[in-house]
Amino acid sequence: MKPRLEAAPLALKDPHERLLASKDRTEMVLPRPSQLVQRKWEPAWVQIKAPLIVQPLASNEQDGDENVVPRKKWNRLAVPTLVSAVSIIALAIFTTSTTAVILAAITTLVLGGISLRQIRRREEAGKGFALVGLILGLIATLITAMAIAVVGFV
Repeated sequence: MKPRLEAAPLALKDPHERLLASKDRTEMVLPRPSQLVQRKWEPAWVQIKAPLIVQPLASNEQDGDENVVPRKKWNRLAVPTLVSAVSIIALAIFTTSTTAVILAAITTLVLGGISLRQIRRREEAGKGFALVGLILGLIATLITAMAIAVVGFV
């Protein structure tokens, strides 16, 4: 197999082969109509005579940052909200201390509320993490409240 960066031989009849074989991939020269070859399996109407649009390949040397949408900064409280919500569920499953679950649930709800408010005001990323953490915290709080109502405060 030949390397792609060799000079493009003139005998290539497919424009795509010529593009892959050329050194400068930003230029594209269409073959003359006499060079177009109809393949046996290809009907005649497939031979399109419109020019091809070729864009330069992305490289590290080009400065293409002007068209890129800037990334949003992540909220610092979004991930801890999700982690504390998951830890509430683990704490509720593996311990019998309702005070620990209640304190962790309050912490999660406060972190989730503050995180969502900051995300809205500052237009930061992490809204999904904060929402999932807040919802899991609410569910854990409701289940803990029902368990306290049925069994009592342990």
